[in-house]
Amino acid sequence: MSWLGNTIMRFSEGLIIASMFGIVLLGAPSVASAAVEDGALVKGSGPRVYIVSNGQRLWIQSELDFRALGYRWNMLRRLSDQELIQYPRGSVVTANGGYPDNTLIKGTDPRVYVVIEGVRRWVTRPSLITDSGLRLQNLLWISNETLASIPSGPPVTTAISQGPQTTITIGPSAGSTTESTDIIFGFRGDSHGSTAVTYETKIEGYETSWVDAGATVERRVTLPMLPQEYVFFVRAKDTQGITDRTPAWRNFRVGASVVTGTAKIESAAVGTEDPATEYVTILVGGEAAINFTGWTLENERHSRYGLEQVVDDYSSDNSFTQSLVVPPGGRVVVNAGRSPVGKNFRTNTCIGFLERLKPFSPSLSQSCPVPSVSITRNLTRTCQDYLSGLTSCTPPPMLEGADQNRLGKECIQFAVDHYNYAGCRRDHRFEPEFFQKEWRLFLGLVGNTGQLLAADHDVVTLRDSTGKIVDRYGY
Repeated sequence: MSWLGNTIMRFSEGLIIASMFGIVLLGAPSVASAAVEDGALVKGSGPRVYIVSNGQRLWIQSELDFRALGYRWNMLRRLSDQELIQYPRGSVVTANGGYPDNTLIKGTDPRVYVVIEGVRRWVTRPSLITDSGLRLQNLLWISNETLASIPSGPPVTTAISQGPQTTITIGPSAGSTTESTDIIFGFRGDSHGSTAVTYETKIEGYETSWVDAGATVERRVTLPMLPQEYVFFVRAKDTQGITDRTPAWRNFRVGASVVTGTAKIESAAVGTEDPATEYVTILVGGEAAINFTGWTLENERHSRYGLEQVVDDYSSDNSFTQSLVVPPGGRVVVNAGRSPVGKNFRTNTCIGFLERLKPFSPSLSQSCPVPSVSITRNLTRTCQDYLSGLTSCTPPPMLEGADQNRLGKECIQFAVDHYNYAGCRRDHRFEPEFFQKEWRLFLGLVGNTGQLLAADHDVVTLRDSTGKIVDRYGY
């Protein structure tokens, strides 16, 4: 549990009445207004309590720090999480670290001070507090001893500058979802009519520190293809080094799939005008199997093609299809053309025999198992030598009369029965390593009926069943 713990119920400690500058203040638990000023104590739906300083929310690390600095529970304002995100995260506040900028403090003396860069400065007139964008409701009563330990600076005789104003002019709209990870933000600043300002930017969810942009009025960044929410902040800084106390901000989301990063497009092969020579290879990583039901591939021309069901145990007479479920380490090869065998299928150790029916793109593995010794031991030595010389994944050639006589009918029939896909599958399909972690899918495009990949340039997008982006591959 956070340090706030059960004490969160003590928001109603009671009304605190004090007289300063002849003004009576009533302190009580409250909700935030549209804008929160520096010095305000705030929290969202989470357990952390923050103090706002220079437009940032600084986390007060512990309840001990909270009390040691003089904060009171009835100062706390509740914000919605949507309101809270407009204040960028800053440093951590501890009692040893002192008071954040623009904190109002006082001891038993009537004087009210504002802390700026670790120095307390006497505010000479009450109106200067509101003119500086601060509120007396955030005043901290501290001991005279603590007050005296803070270095003293020159008194405040004019309103404290709140810095230039900053505006975002270009970029994703607030609360929007973008499919592009190449983000551009444009912005401008104004300091009392002067545009002689510099800028700092920060993208929460992507970076933790402000980035100095100099006088550049644009920020370009390529974000990871992940389902992530970001908040972009920009603040202008005037020639005196004073930054905007209310940074401009935009929250947006990259609309990637929740499985982004676990399925990736490894490669894309561009062929000729024949779609059968084009293919995309998808690799599955992570720790869990992925169900590709409803997934699609999309090219830059926004043509989408579904990834259909497959035959898991291929044979010429097996038409039972099922969802494509691929375990970690698996590979899916999606060919743009028609299947040479009329089906999508999972590969196995005998699948190379199918290459003899019609070439596949890419080629099937040409490493097929041979019949075990247990079924060849009764064959003649001449026959065994003949079988060992056959090309892998290739049916035996036609033999001349002399070779037929030398090998004998039993040997020739054995080769015909076992050295083809059906025979190989029959001999080996119950072996533990028979099924491989590769699936072949075919989109069925023919000639001018469509093209998955453009010849010179294209971007292939893999989408999940909800239409969200899993991965992109460009060439």
